[in-house]
Amino acid sequence: MEWYHYITACIYIVLILGGVVINGGFILLFTFSREIRKAVNPFMVSLAVSDILFPLVVVPFHLQHLISGTWKYGVLGCKLRTFAYLVTASASILSFCSVSVARFLRIIYPFRFNMIHDKTVWTTALLLWLYSFGSSAFVFAADTFQRSQIQKHSSCFHFLPIDLFIPLFLLNYCAPLLVMLSIYGCILKLSWRHRKQISHTRVSPANLATNSRAKKASKQLVTVFLLLSYFGEWWLPISGLSLRLKTQYNSELDWPRWTAPVYQFLSISVFLNSVVNPFVYGYSNTHLKATLRHLIRKRSSKGNLLSTQLTTFVVPSHLPSSQPQPKA
Repeated sequence: MEWYHYITACIYIVLILGGVVINGGFILLFTFSREIRKAVNPFMVSLAVSDILFPLVVVPFHLQHLISGTWKYGVLGCKLRTFAYLVTASASILSFCSVSVARFLRIIYPFRFNMIHDKTVWTTALLLWLYSFGSSAFVFAADTFQRSQIQKHSSCFHFLPIDLFIPLFLLNYCAPLLVMLSIYGCILKLSWRHRKQISHTRVSPANLATNSRAKKASKQLVTVFLLLSYFGEWWLPISGLSLRLKTQYNSELDWPRWTAPVYQFLSISVFLNSVVNPFVYGYSNTHLKATLRHLIRKRSSKGNLLSTQLTTFVVPSHLPSSQPQPKA
């Protein structure tokens, strides 16, 4: 193995443990806490599910292939590995985009958004997963050239010919990116309008409420803009590099040597995305933060009350007896 493989393997192990613990904890909170279910939308749950499947299903096989240098599961196993990668990545990107769109609609059209039934949102999240499965199933239609490469070199790279990679790249990355860029344009326009309103409005008792709402809306819009930037930083570099290399070379085995450490580094950034997502959306979701603080205070108050009761409670057998002791 190359020197950077050891560093990459250690990072992958940390990412697997972190992704499972963090996203699994979020899913457990959503499952067993009614307050958390009211504070988050189904798209955040969909994002957590895709982010926990990524380290459970995709990263271990990627790590084994990296350490051993050979692929032991044949052509079908390579296709299944790539299929799992595409499904989880597509579901994560689409859920990410849906969370941003839902938050944007909640900010701009709060009354209309609150009228949307939860079943409609859950159905939309389910359709996103069905689309991810359907669009990724085309990987099983790869040509025999890739089959011969896997059998000859005992390696499993991204099992996607260029005629399949381009449509998936356009549908699963470019389309969500265009949607989010359109949101970005609206955010810039509305944020500029709110800031201009704040700067030109004189402070008076009658305008305090208006200024407060404008500042709150401006802060929320800036948060959404940061989320969109976060989306581009994780997925744009590796998608751009893959598109460039796949258009220049017929197989991943023909890629130049310098692309190996670069691609591994970009893969780590994509895998790290599944660990960071809960922190990003937990920090940016004011309702979720308030609910978590309330639950923590509630649990701590119960713990303090229980400890107080235990310290003041005395077992009857330990009380001094009021009856006279028999003399010897």
